[in-house]
Amino acid sequence: MTVQNLFSIVLGIALIVWIAYRQLTWTPVVPERMWRMPAILAIIGVVELIQGNAFALVRVTDVAIVAIELVISVGLGVAMGALAHFRPMSDDSRTAYAAKNAARVAGVLPAVETRNGWFGMALWVVLIAARVGAEVWAHVSGSAFLMSTGIILVTVAVNRGVRILVITRRAAHHSALAATAQAAA
Repeated sequence: MTVQNLFSIVLGIALIVWIAYRQLTWTPVVPERMWRMPAILAIIGVVELIQGNAFALVRVTDVAIVAIELVISVGLGVAMGALAHFRPMSDDSRTAYAAKNAARVAGVLPAVETRNGWFGMALWVVLIAARVGAEVWAHVSGSAFLMSTGIILVTVAVNRGVRILVITRRAAHHSALAATAQAAA
């Protein structure tokens, strides 16, 4: 086992644990912050693919499997975003957020928090299972392209990005409701 393989395994496990944790915890809806992880994963994934010369190894079946995997990733991202729960941020949460992010907050604090809960966690497990299935296919067919870390990172980035698109669209509605409720109180 090479250091690169060991690093990829550790990175993969850390990513799985981090996203699983984030599925279950309430997080302020701040699109600028939410987009960071998918953007970073996508950039690292593409760089990995380029550095590993993975595109030179692509076969027609690889493209088909990646397309299927990306469709599953997008579908699960939509489902995760649709299943997300929202709640208005409490005054304590808003104060804590403002204190923690004083340098980044330009006077506008998030109005709502979101989390996916256990259903989102179950969908995350389905995404991992789809990736494991693609990995098994890659080993059976000898596809170096499908086994690359870059494909894994891009797939996760796509899933997270689609989820964020759905959540931010839904959050606008919930933010308006939270503002109305706060004004009425």
